[in-house]
Amino acid sequence: TNEQAGNPNEVILVGRIAPANKATPKAKSSKSKTASAGGNEVDEDSPIAEIQLDFVQEDQEDVSQACLAVFLLLLQACCFTLGYTETKSPINGENLLAFIQEESSQPLGSSSSPEEPELSDIVADNGMSILRLPRPFVLRHAILHRCITILCIDSSTKNFLLFRRAASSWRSSGLLDMFIAGSVQSTEDSTLSAMRELSEELGMSSAKIRKIDRCVLRSRRVNTVVESFVSIGDFQGNAKVTDEISSIEYMPKSQLVEFLEK
Repeated sequence: TNEQAGNPNEVILVGRIAPANKATPKAKSSKSKTASAGGNEVDEDSPIAEIQLDFVQEDQEDVSQACLAVFLLLLQACCFTLGYTETKSPINGENLLAFIQEESSQPLGSSSSPEEPELSDIVADNGMSILRLPRPFVLRHAILHRCITILCIDSSTKNFLLFRRAASSWRSSGLLDMFIAGSVQSTEDSTLSAMRELSEELGMSSAKIRKIDRCVLRSRRVNTVVESFVSIGDFQGNAKVTDEISSIEYMPKSQLVEFLEK
């Protein structure tokens, strides 16, 4: 995706993997060494893969650094899966890795950044994990990842929970919302992720939860495989205002429908 454009347009990258020497993948390497394209020393008889990139568009500048970084990492992972021990490519991989590290160290919004940022799984459209990258980098560049949303209903009144996000929130700060949402951490089960988000955003320690849908949501700022849940519990008695939420209110279904239709 061309992230700089007002209307994002698709840019197709094609990657080819070819042997760069005569060594057979998974073959034992000798003790002799030679310098690789990236400057690291590798075994002379190690199987080396050459990564070739083709750009469907004539202007390579249309492809963002983030897109190149993720694509190159995916191709390198393919090479290692095939049994190659080293790779070389026309793209400077060290510069792209440094770019990922720099972007990952910057906090989202006004939130503080932990020393070791959480990891998110990069996924295919079917939700299958194919790569693991720091969460700030994934969210900042809208790379396809897993996310959950939760619609909360109070068990006694059947009212729907609405809340206003805190001004310090990097996502929809100060706006009214009706879905608790969050990124699924790497290797985390989506149901456990939903329970964690209820605890972090509403202080809820117990509530019934059920998965109801799954879809791919794409926009300029959001690119995620969403698993949607409904949660029923004693929200009016136990839900609390937290650092991520400034206020909570409840609406009956009829009033909510009228509110949404305005």
